[in-house]
Amino acid sequence: MMKIPMFVVMLALVAATVFGISMTAQPQTVVVSEVQFVPGPALRSKADSPKPASTARQQTKKGSIGEEEMLVTTDSNNDYWVEDIDLKGNGQSTETDMLWDNKKKVLFSFADETMMCKNGGTADGDVLIAIYGKGNTANKPAGSGWWMASLDAGECAMRSETLYGCRFDKSGQNTSCGIAKLDEKTNELTIIKMTTSK
Repeated sequence: MMKIPMFVVMLALVAATVFGISMTAQPQTVVVSEVQFVPGPALRSKADSPKPASTARQQTKKGSIGEEEMLVTTDSNNDYWVEDIDLKGNGQSTETDMLWDNKKKVLFSFADETMMCKNGGTADGDVLIAIYGKGNTANKPAGSGWWMASLDAGECAMRSETLYGCRFDKSGQNTSCGIAKLDEKTNELTIIKMTTSK
């Protein structure tokens, strides 16, 4: 039987190790959003326990949340309330409408918010946020979701009135962003034109 020299074996092991590292060490995409909005931990954790705070107001059953092109309509009446919550994780509370879709296990939030722009300006407008809860029917990681904002012409470098949005992972980091619209049938965010960069 032919013996393989030890240095050949060692060379093969080194090559395999280097090749394995090169295969796994892929560069990560850093998403640069025109609107600098990231849902804060208080809001994301709300989807783990989707119920009104003790200070919540206007508690009722409702089948919709949002306005106009950012209107979510659910299949049946769901828990709806209004509460003050730290949307962005900056220590400031915002009055926020909330609706828990009991069937799809998604927490929707809607508020009027001031957001920072990548170009250094600010934008004042409505923001709609969806966060997937545990056991959601979309099979998305709990705590992940999407958000979309209504921008006027000139805000965050937009040439005209625009809906802009991002998808985010369970840690709250935006993973894809762009000009967006809401799918009326699925209540999911659709990104029409990507604006991500490394």
